[in-house]
Amino acid sequence: MGTRIQEIANAIEAVAPLDYAEGWDNVGLQIGSGNSEIDTVVVSLDVRQSTLELAKGSKAGLVIAHHPLLFSPIKKIDSDSFPGK
Repeated sequence: MGTRIQEIANAIEAVAPLDYAEGWDNVGLQIGSGNSEIDTVVVSLDVRQSTLELAKGSKAGLVIAHHPLLFSPIKKIDSDSFPGK
């Protein structure tokens, strides 16, 4: 039996409210649904290809990162390179 992503987000936001973020910062769930149930989480400073490979290998349903995957506006997603790969 897993935990809903929104429950994890609520716990994080209880100690680090979204209101404390700078206006330019990109915070919160970026990909997926808060209603998804997960069993395993990967925690990382940055989201890199190696982070996603670790998440995939450990069957993690969530990656929590200090630095967002999506920060600047995306102009294209190339499936041959990160982050599209």
